[in-house]
Amino acid sequence: MPAALHTAPDEKGTSQMHSSMARVPIRNPERYIKQVCSHLSRRLRTEFAGDSGVIWRDGDRCVMETEPRTLVLTASAVTSERLAALQDVIARHLERFATVQQVQVRWEPATVLMEGRPPGVSPPEN
Repeated sequence: MPAALHTAPDEKGTSQMHSSMARVPIRNPERYIKQVCSHLSRRLRTEFAGDSGVIWRDGDRCVMETEPRTLVLTASAVTSERLAALQDVIARHLERFATVQQVQVRWEPATVLMEGRPPGVSPPEN
């Protein structure tokens, strides 16, 4: 899966982040956020807060939020290779969990890197 790239300052404004976004049509998107966060929490840091969640992987992250019948994914990473790896992990798990709905995750370059975090979600501790 090719990485969709868009560079933007990171939260500290000191380096460039590669970012991408996917809008996935799906019934009950909050269910899949919870399922992906729960499953990946065995290996990665995750946070789940109602209808949003975040997955961190070595300083990179994927923010998952819901819209009506849509799961919005925003991934950001310090390199294009790490972005591609994060996209792959999230897409493979989501597509596997939502086989009945035949979901396909298609990443596009993010035009705006999400500012802040979903309510109740804090950054990873160093």
